[in-house]
Amino acid sequence: MKIFFQNKIQDSKRGFTILETMVSVLLLSMVVAVMVVATSAGSANVNTLKNSLTATYLSQEGIELVRKVRDDMVINYEDSGTRWSEFLSYVDNCESVSGCNIWYNPETSSVQVNTYTTSSYLKYDDVKGYYGYISGDQTTFRRKVTIEILSGVSQEVLITSNVTWMQGGSEKNFETKEVIFNWF
Repeated sequence: MKIFFQNKIQDSKRGFTILETMVSVLLLSMVVAVMVVATSAGSANVNTLKNSLTATYLSQEGIELVRKVRDDMVINYEDSGTRWSEFLSYVDNCESVSGCNIWYNPETSSVQVNTYTTSSYLKYDDVKGYYGYISGDQTTFRRKVTIEILSGVSQEVLITSNVTWMQGGSEKNFETKEVIFNWF
């Protein structure tokens, strides 16, 4: 009996066999592969969410910039009869189906408006922290703002701000709409 136990003790001290080592390496490789796939899928999701959030902000900013133009008319024109028409004149590029580009220019502290084209990509200025069309690194985002005077009511306009971007080989978009009024 003593010999039997001594043999078992000696057998258990021999270590791993090649088969046990191969199985261990295979299991470890599978765990690492799963973690790599999960990490890459997670980083793709983070990029998608980042772009969606940026597009949401840019779309809302388009609405806010049109509001700023309207509100600046209160400051710039004393005659309340001309404020609304001056506002509509300033954003007349936006009144067509093709829409307009609109952005804040920090150098002039004013809102800039020009005709939209499909090659009008927003640029991000890292130093100033602004999106615009003049300086900075080109992004994948395009913003088109359209203004529609609501039928029969010349005192209301519908603003549509649509931001598009390329991601994963397909075009994505986010759209915000809001009605603003002539409250002059």
